[in-house]
Amino acid sequence: MYQLLAHFFNHSKGSLSVKLRAGLKSADELKEVTEILNQFPLTEVILHARVADQLYSGTIDEEAFIYATQNLKHKLVYNGDIFSKQDFADKQNKFEGVDTWMLGRGILMNPLLPNEIKGIGISEKEGAELLFTFHQTMLEGYLEIMDNEGNAVNKMKQFWIYFANCFPNPKKTIKQIKKVKTLNKYNPTVKSIFNEING
Repeated sequence: MYQLLAHFFNHSKGSLSVKLRAGLKSADELKEVTEILNQFPLTEVILHARVADQLYSGTIDEEAFIYATQNLKHKLVYNGDIFSKQDFADKQNKFEGVDTWMLGRGILMNPLLPNEIKGIGISEKEGAELLFTFHQTMLEGYLEIMDNEGNAVNKMKQFWIYFANCFPNPKKTIKQIKKVKTLNKYNPTVKSIFNEING
């Protein structure tokens, strides 16, 4: 890591932030990484306090994140396991002094979560419209970058693993999505799913 960061700052005038886990196999690895990060003028460090081997299982290592708040010289951003307004409030209470937060899977499971956290009320109709706009933005993005429609549909199927939680029956919803294989079948299926929440 030291060589990578040194190369960047020796050959670039750009700014750099770093997003990382607490370690590969153990959160103890964070201590050595912190010493390296502190040697460079990073704009911020985004920490998801799980180890890589966990993937998304288990819980956040809160002690590892607290260690980072006490030892990193950079602006620290919290990431991990914020799925509700209450989750956010709990993390704020635990990690005083942290003022920047990254919402990952929580946004995919509920794109309206930032509104809820900020106390911005919206009607069910407005919520449904925002969800549809979010979906269409994702779909259009994948259609633009993927080499064919089939691969874009497959990417959207992965997206729905989380996004299905926005609907009354997530298991039924994801089952419907998994069945489709072409964009021609995908679009009417999505329309049908949204019609259910639009009444």
